[in-house]
Amino acid sequence: MIDQLWFAVARQVDWRSLALRVVAAAYDQLGVPADGTDVAVSAVAERHDIDARELARSVRRQLESTLLHDLSLARDFRLALLRLCQAELGTGEVTAAERSAVTGWLVGDKVPLRDLRSASLYARVGRHNARELLVSLAAWLSRGGGPGLVLDLDLARLSVSRRPPVEERVGVYYSKAAMLDAYEVLRQLIDATDVLRGAFVAVALPPELVSDEARGLPAYGALHLRVVDEVRDRRRTNPYAALIRLETRLEAVR
Repeated sequence: MIDQLWFAVARQVDWRSLALRVVAAAYDQLGVPADGTDVAVSAVAERHDIDARELARSVRRQLESTLLHDLSLARDFRLALLRLCQAELGTGEVTAAERSAVTGWLVGDKVPLRDLRSASLYARVGRHNARELLVSLAAWLSRGGGPGLVLDLDLARLSVSRRPPVEERVGVYYSKAAMLDAYEVLRQLIDATDVLRGAFVAVALPPELVSDEARGLPAYGALHLRVVDEVRDRRRTNPYAALIRLETRLEAVR
């Protein structure tokens, strides 16, 4: 499901490093660069010989302007990233426990809701909001010439229809319902093309899933109609088709 895909991605993100980069950029915009990994307000204020309380107010306003006012990002993503940034300021506004709770919320750990309310997060990540978080993360990672996000999805396990005896089982086995959920994730990613910035999604599947009526793409019409090429030349590959067959040889141009 889309929330499981989000958690798999979120667990590979160094959220603290991401927050540190955002805070460092906020200091740069204020004209008081952090010049190091210590972005605590007290350290930066001492380095530039300015009042720590005034700097705390200024950097907080800058972070709020950068994050909270960016309506292209999901609300929960903006709030979570803001709390992680505030924790790095060392002003006590966000404690280490609250930062841990927000990070746990992002990666799918079981965090009591009462620990999230102080961060203005009132619902866990689920199918209703995971796609918006994924879109927001991809966009944020690509800001300022960043690397963006690459998703490599292998659907080979969807073709395994029968489970062997328990002692012989290896890996994950998908029921028909779970298989359709996986196809639904791909359908959501395709439909998010207009808003999914800074992301590249590669999907690999065995040839039998292209045409298998029971477990292949035809089993989920909403996805099948989005990728199938209705008209296909046997000798030439259509470079504008949604589904490209890599094994087809192009005619040599003479």
